Amino acid sequence: MARIPGRFDRDFSVRLAVFAFTAFFLFYCMARHVPWRDEYQTFLVATRTKSWAEFWTATRYERTPPFHYLLQRALWPLANGALDPRTFIRAITIPFTLLNAYLILFRFRFPVWLAALLVLNVFFFREWGMISRSYVIGGALVLLSVDLRNRGRANLARISLALSAATHLLFFVSAGVWIAFDLVSEWRRSATKREGAFFGSGAFAIAVLAIVTVHSVPPSDSAFVTGPHWPGLGRAIGHGLSAFALAFFPLEGHWTSEGYAWAWNENEVRFAWAIFFAVPLFFAFRRRRDLLFRFGFAAAPILAVFVFVYGPALRHVGALYVFFVAVLAERYFRDTSDGAAPSRSERFAPSLLVVGPFLVTLVWISAWRPWHPRFRLSDSPSLAPLVREAGRTFTSRDYLLFPAMAESGREVYDVSRDRIAAYPDFRGVVPELSAEEFCRRNGKWTLRSGDLYVVGTAYEGGADGVFGAACGRWEKVYQTEGRVVTDERFAVYRYLGATPENRD
Repeated sequence: MARIPGRFDRDFSVRLAVFAFTAFFLFYCMARHVPWRDEYQTFLVATRTKSWAEFWTATRYERTPPFHYLLQRALWPLANGALDPRTFIRAITIPFTLLNAYLILFRFRFPVWLAALLVLNVFFFREWGMISRSYVIGGALVLLSVDLRNRGRANLARISLALSAATHLLFFVSAGVWIAFDLVSEWRRSATKREGAFFGSGAFAIAVLAIVTVHSVPPSDSAFVTGPHWPGLGRAIGHGLSAFALAFFPLEGHWTSEGYAWAWNENEVRFAWAIFFAVPLFFAFRRRRDLLFRFGFAAAPILAVFVFVYGPALRHVGALYVFFVAVLAERYFRDTSDGAAPSRSERFAPSLLVVGPFLVTLVWISAWRPWHPRFRLSDSPSLAPLVREAGRTFTSRDYLLFPAMAESGREVYDVSRDRIAAYPDFRGVVPELSAEEFCRRNGKWTLRSGDLYVVGTAYEGGADGVFGAACGRWEKVYQTEGRVVTDERFAVYRYLGATPENRD
C-alpha cells in the first residue's frame, strides 16, 4: 500500500503527541472554564420545549438552523440522570472538536508544523473547543466533507456539507453555495447522471437547504435584527475587509492585566491588514486558482452577512477561517497526489495565514492562566444552587440566568415580561424592570418567604436602598466577586417576609 504523506509517515509519532497534548490541554481548560449563556441557550430550547411545534417556533426565534438543537433534543433523554447539563452540552460538541484535530493532523496532508499551529489556534481550540457552541459542528462537517471528497466519496461529502448548512446561518450561506456549484459540476458529467447515489445525496442536500431556508425566516416580533441594512459604500468595504483580516490575525485588545472584555482589536485601520493577508493567500494558491475561487465563493456570502446583517464576533469569524482551512487541505492533497513540488512562496505563504490565530491562543492563555483563572466568562452558574433551593426566583433579565436555569433544572419568573421563563424566547424587546418598580408591584407577585430576586449589574448599586419597608424584608445572600468578562454579574436577595408597613 502506498504511503500517505502526512498520515503514516515518519512524523506520525509527532502528530500523535500533538493530538494527545491538544486533547489533554483542551479537557483541562474545559474543566477550568465557567460556561456562559450562549452555551446553555441550545440546551434550554432543546430540552424545555414541550412539543415539536413549540421546538420549531423557539428555534426560529433563536435565528439559528436546528441541527445542534436536534442533537441535544434526541440525546438528552438518554443522558438525563447520567450527565449533568454542563457535562452534557460539552459531550455533544467535544467529539466534533476532536474530529477537527484528527482531520487536520492525520487525514489532511499538512506538514506537521502547520497542523500543530492549526489545532492550537484560537478558533479550533478556544472558540469552538473549550466553549460549547454549534460552530464547531458546522466547521467539523465542512472539513469532513473535504476528507470524504479526497477519498472519492463525493455523495457522502455532499451530505456532510448539507448537515453543516443546518448548524448556523454562516455555514448555511457558504456550504449552500458549495453544494450548488458541486451539484452543477457533477450533473455536467454524463456518468454521474446514471448514479442513483448522486440523486439521493443531491435530493437530501436540497431538502435540507429548503427546510433551513424556511426555518431561517424569523418571526416578525423577533428581538434580533432580522433584515439587511446598507451601511454605506465606505463602511461596507471597510467592514468586509476588516472581517477578512481578523480571520487571519484576530488581535484581541482587552485580554490584559488591566481589563477584560469579550472583544478584539478595533483599530480604525484594521481593514488595511486585509491587503497584507491577501498577498500570501494569492501565493498559497498561485498554481491552484480554482481553489482560490472556491474559497472566494464561500467567503463572499459570509462577508455579506457580516456587512449587511450583523457584525461578527470572533466565533463568527471562525466560520470564514474554516473554509480557508478546507481549501488549503485540498491544495496539499493535490500537491502530494500529483507529485508537484511546491515553490518556496507556496511553502512559506501558509505560515503567514495560520500563525496569527495561534499567537492569539498563546496571548489568551497567558492572560487567563487556566491553572489559576484570573477571570470568568459568567457568574450565572454560581446561582444554580440558590435557584434550585429557592421557592421562586424573580428577575427582570431572564437571559442572564440561562446557565442557572439549566443547571438547577428550575424556571425563573421574568417580571419584565410578566411570564415564567423556561427557555429562551426572544420575542421583541421589553424594557427591564428596575428593583424599585418591582417593589411597587409587590402585591402582584404574592411573595413568599424564601423567594429570590436577582439583580443584574445595571441596578445592583441601588438595590440595597430600594428593598425596604415598601417591599418587605430582604437579605442579600450573594454578590458576584472577581472579574467576569461578560455582563453576567449579580446580586441576589432573599425575601424574609412582609413588614407591618406593607402587610394588607
